[in-house]
Amino acid sequence: MIVIPWLPEEVRTPDGYREVADDLNRAGEAARRMGFRFGYHNHEFEFDAMDGVIPMALLLDETEGSLVDWQMDIYWVVDGGHEPLEWLGHYSDRVTSVHIKDRSAKGVMVDVGDGVIDFEKILRAAEAHELRHSFIEHDNPADSLVTVRRSFDYLMQEFTQ
Repeated sequence: MIVIPWLPEEVRTPDGYREVADDLNRAGEAARRMGFRFGYHNHEFEFDAMDGVIPMALLLDETEGSLVDWQMDIYWVVDGGHEPLEWLGHYSDRVTSVHIKDRSAKGVMVDVGDGVIDFEKILRAAEAHELRHSFIEHDNPADSLVTVRRSFDYLMQEFTQ
């Protein structure tokens, strides 16, 4: 899977997002011809309304579902002030992979299971649809191996009961 991970600030306008959607469709078609799936990874800025439009909704509505998947970063959806379950309800067929990272009530990244995000509900909803891959993530852990182990253990405990 090929994923676009970031958009530069200069394209973060309503017209810029529309152009990006066209570019994503073209890239998705090219990826499909080569045998790859293609997707877009969100951050919090795609959830800041512009002219009454939420950029993430614009990107999803103006790209072809058969060409462009959504790699939902759950932390950034929450950080952007939105509820991942609501987005899954509208775009479940687009979410083929997720980044699983947790946040404290104050918005600080923490190991999965140490924060306030209800991963069990979110991941069960995603798994009922098109979810193929899940990635444990923490942008700046004190110890990467400890973070991965603790996060993995938490998820295994939650999902094997």
